[in-house]
Amino acid sequence: MSLLCACSINELLEGLSLKSFSPEHIVSSCLQRISARDSDVKGWAYLDTKGAISSARERCASESAGKLHGIPFAVKDVFEVESTPKSFGSSLYSADISTKSSSVVQKLLDMGGICLGKTVTAEFALYKPGKTRNPHDRRHTPGGSSSGSAATVADYQVPLALGTQTAGSIVRPASYCGVVGYKPSLGRYSRAGVLQTSPTLDTVGFFVRTADDALLVDKVLAEGAQEEQTKSKFKVGIFQHQAMGEASSTVRAAMEMVKHRFSVETFDLKKIDPNPQFLNLNEIHQTIHAFEARKCLLSLDGFQISRVSSVTRAFLDSAASIPESKYESAVGELIDLRKRCLDLFEDCDALITPAAPDYAPRGLKGTGDPIFNRMWTALGVPCVAFPVIGFPEALPLGLQLIGRPNEDQKLLGALQRIAR
Repeated sequence: MSLLCACSINELLEGLSLKSFSPEHIVSSCLQRISARDSDVKGWAYLDTKGAISSARERCASESAGKLHGIPFAVKDVFEVESTPKSFGSSLYSADISTKSSSVVQKLLDMGGICLGKTVTAEFALYKPGKTRNPHDRRHTPGGSSSGSAATVADYQVPLALGTQTAGSIVRPASYCGVVGYKPSLGRYSRAGVLQTSPTLDTVGFFVRTADDALLVDKVLAEGAQEEQTKSKFKVGIFQHQAMGEASSTVRAAMEMVKHRFSVETFDLKKIDPNPQFLNLNEIHQTIHAFEARKCLLSLDGFQISRVSSVTRAFLDSAASIPESKYESAVGELIDLRKRCLDLFEDCDALITPAAPDYAPRGLKGTGDPIFNRMWTALGVPCVAFPVIGFPEALPLGLQLIGRPNEDQKLLGALQRIAR
């Protein structure tokens, strides 16, 4: 039973259906793992041990009521969870208690999930790191801002964790920690009850350890979304990102390795060069992100810029110099580029790009560079980071699969083929 924490969601659901173990066994296994490892990984902002055990016993006493009945999950500390501290990664809000849960948290609970607690985020989901360390080598960053969610899933402390992405806060930590990190199409999951830092960019997503689990969780969170037809063969573009010069030799080798490992029966591959129309997307993203983050946080009840970290204060102060006309121009350009984003794909179903410039950087004062994430987040297309196997270094390495807008299940279907 102590190994249940290492099982995938689908493996746990199968065992529960066969009555091989109970929800309480699963939760106990996760809590044992957390007890053994949290002093090293430091992934939890708030752990609700008593509440989780109580919920697990309730699930044991009832019939399966949903697709995630008995499955533990964690929540990034920017989501509201009833009767827990808001925090938002800041001492400013550590004493504030949420009176209701965010929409996606409530959906997981309604589907039978068991909330273990809240995971560490960078301050206000920006750039000041929290206390979390990379579970593979605690001298390295786990990435951010969804640091605790990526690290706890990677360390077998929980099989599912919610995160958010405004720049690269899901894809990059997933790459650094060696898990599957999914950022869906913009608006696919509700943002109600989630800290807002950029209405144009904020996206709710999640971390799991397998492609099959990602497909399942997406169906749960996007319940009611139109079912998409899977394909027998996918055309995948090897996208030559304009920032490829920033990628390490290891990342470039990983791109080559995946290309050579693809089955010709399942995938058609082609090289795709950057489209000149989209070359300023990273700059557009940065303008919108900074301008909206300042506006959102300064209007947040109780926010005091004098009491936040110097990193957050410097970011918000720099945003003050952005003219409203520049921001409005950036939004207008982005709206136009979103309408034409299929031009990037040419005739491909999905694109492969780096997820990050390299392995997780050594040190805990930063969370890494989102240079390979910004343009895709800005466009609102679905993105999934997946670990690449075959490199001997102790730290994991991930790549990123990009899908066409609102073709999330097709993208995750392609990921399943890659995983196999």
